[in-house]
Amino acid sequence: TFALSHHANKSSNSDDPFTGILGSTAILGGVDTALMLNPRQGNESSVPGRELISSQREGLNLEPIIIDLDEDGIPMNRGRSEDFAVESVKQKIISSLVDSDEIQAGKLQDEIGGNKQIYQKGLRALLDSGEVTARPDGKKRFYSLKEVMTR
Repeated sequence: TFALSHHANKSSNSDDPFTGILGSTAILGGVDTALMLNPRQGNESSVPGRELISSQREGLNLEPIIIDLDEDGIPMNRGRSEDFAVESVKQKIISSLVDSDEIQAGKLQDEIGGNKQIYQKGLRALLDSGEVTARPDGKKRFYSLKEVMTR
């Protein structure tokens, strides 16, 4: 069986986006898998589409993905939502480091904000690629851009 919900409650502030579906108790009780297409939160012009999320009655939820239309108007999977979030954090980290020689770890994380795990994945990727370097100083750690990037 396949069912479509025509719209959701826009004022839902719950951590569970599926509670925003009008009639969510009845709808979610009658399906094995519910899919919801949401506008991307914090959407930037370089990030396409909408986020497709799922809620499974049994088992693990599907990983959230980004859906966008190609030039012919055909829906396409643009990739994992988390990958777009990590790329966005990487760009924010680089922008913060361009404006200063070096930033203490806690201050950098405060500047970037957002989800801590996504921040850590973005920072780890930049460190692993060598784009960002870390300098320990006692219990503190300082980050800076690799010299080549700042020129």
